[in-house]
Amino acid sequence: MDGKSRSEIALIFLFVAVAIVFVVQTFSFRSGSATLFPRMTAAVVIFGGMLLLAENYLPESLRRVVAEPVDLVDRDEFEQTDEVTPATEPSDQSDESAVRWGQLTERQFLFAAVTGYVVGSYAFSILLATPLFVAGYGYWNNQRTLYVAVLVLSSVAICMVFISLANAPLDRGLLFPRGIL
Repeated sequence: MDGKSRSEIALIFLFVAVAIVFVVQTFSFRSGSATLFPRMTAAVVIFGGMLLLAENYLPESLRRVVAEPVDLVDRDEFEQTDEVTPATEPSDQSDESAVRWGQLTERQFLFAAVTGYVVGSYAFSILLATPLFVAGYGYWNNQRTLYVAVLVLSSVAICMVFISLANAPLDRGLLFPRGIL
């Protein structure tokens, strides 16, 4: 835990605490089969959190797997470049979005985005909050519009699969108690 910041340690403890609450809440379920998914998910989160907290005490081979940063997407492939070619000149106009977004650090944006996602999910629904979060995060990271659109559609499709197959009420929120579908 020596190399981790306080906020990272606090976030890991928060994830583990929420996972423990998930397990405890499953004991009130009427159906035994309904407990499987939250318990398995919580077990993965708890195990992963414990590995992250104990990474300095792990053998080197396991520490590399746990602690090495991983990019699921090759950023060079998806980032837009602002190269100046002889046919194009850089514009003298400042980009409004760069000024607007440039006022937040990455950590501040991530905190605001995750907070907005949690509040939006609770108030409206996960089905509405997820594509908005994905679109905002993609825009923040300067991803191509097509790439962000594919991710947004994928997030909606994943939510729809959970709604139809797992009978999960992802279309419901505080303001839409009966759902939006």
